[in-house]
Amino acid sequence: MSNFWNNSGIKFACILIFFSTHTFILLSCTNMAPSSGTLLHLYVTSEASFDTIVDEFVVSIEKAEVYSNGEKEWFELSFPVAQHEDALVDLIPLQDSTSVHFSDSFLPADSYSKLRLLFTVHRATIAGVDALVEIKESHAGGVVISLRRSFEIREGEKRDLLLVMGAKQLRLQKKDGTYLFTPQIRVVPYGTTGSIVGDVEPSGINAAVYLMQRSDTLGTVFPDPESGDYGFYHLDEDEYDLHVSAEGYQPLFEFDVTVTAGTLTAHHDFLMQPDDVLFYEDFENDPDGQEPLRWTLKNTNHAGQSATTDRTNASGGRQSLMMVDVNDKRSTGPVASIGFDAYGDSLSFEFSICAQDTNTQMTVLLEGKKSPEGMGTGFGFYSDGTLGFAVGDSIGAYETEQWYRIKLVFHPVEDLFDLFVNDMDIPIISNRQLNFPGSEFDAIEISALSGTGWIDDLIIKKLY
Repeated sequence: MSNFWNNSGIKFACILIFFSTHTFILLSCTNMAPSSGTLLHLYVTSEASFDTIVDEFVVSIEKAEVYSNGEKEWFELSFPVAQHEDALVDLIPLQDSTSVHFSDSFLPADSYSKLRLLFTVHRATIAGVDALVEIKESHAGGVVISLRRSFEIREGEKRDLLLVMGAKQLRLQKKDGTYLFTPQIRVVPYGTTGSIVGDVEPSGINAAVYLMQRSDTLGTVFPDPESGDYGFYHLDEDEYDLHVSAEGYQPLFEFDVTVTAGTLTAHHDFLMQPDDVLFYEDFENDPDGQEPLRWTLKNTNHAGQSATTDRTNASGGRQSLMMVDVNDKRSTGPVASIGFDAYGDSLSFEFSICAQDTNTQMTVLLEGKKSPEGMGTGFGFYSDGTLGFAVGDSIGAYETEQWYRIKLVFHPVEDLFDLFVNDMDIPIISNRQLNFPGSEFDAIEISALSGTGWIDDLIIKKLY
């Protein structure tokens, strides 16, 4: 171990910050003796969010070292004596950028690729109970962090870096109540970073959001159980992947995100669906008044024909898909279609529809691999003012600007289906023959031929 720090009279500074879902430890250096080395401001912060209620989480920072690529050795960052003797910090109260100053330090000019941190969890209260916490992969020398990018220290120049300390996992591992704490630590330039925020819906499903880069997991956070909000802060300018997991659920979307220095990136929301859901759409992630993002559209480039999202009184104040065809000169109207994973066993297809005009014709089809394009088994409004399967094949007249909840339950093996309207427990039609027997369903098509109609909350579920 080099004695550079003791011989140069070096001081080392650490500030530790904790948010309700993100913990930050900060090391800061000031230029006390320029002739002795190069000033380093090293800020340490953390994304230590937990998937359980943590009332108190006191850490004891014993030692911090950096590895010099040129000297091929570790340099110890020494704490001031008074501070080092009392290096206990409760992470929980340090919220809203509150900080605790530890010490100041210098480094010799060189490049550095590793940081070694020796710390222990001195005291923790989890779910109201005092708990013992061990640090995974901790040993006498401390936790070694290989930096994704080496940082350069140049003679006569100060450098600001941020050490981000996160929690990959905190789990009960022994019958005696001991928890295992798995840290995640990275280093980024301080003051030139960006952030990613969003939420996971529905909330309260014990989800975990992962920040990835190629095959590496850089951070793990657990969304707020009530709001579903999550965030990754102090991110280096780069491209990242976001992934989410929750037992019994799967995400509709996952994201590639580009982080720009000094900015908060756009909200990235995850909509989770239960494992038995094949498809779900509520159009809430689409821009208002625009064409839906995930759907394939046809015949929408003519006057009086469109398929756009809409949030009006008629649409119930919700973001819905509005299908319009008021062009009397064209025989074809707007079409919106989308595919999903093919499924050949029993399933249910639910959706909500509303018509503005008595001559509205808007139908919703569930198509299969064996059905011709634009053909399938469906239901909707027809231009004779009825609600049904086709003109002359209805269940009766419909009311304008009234929402109807429709459920079609398909039994492909028997080539039969049932129809439910508003009452999802009692079918009004049972065991009706499928139009195209033996199909594996794999697509939805919504088409309009006259008037204006809305559709919303489409969901397809496997029936076990």
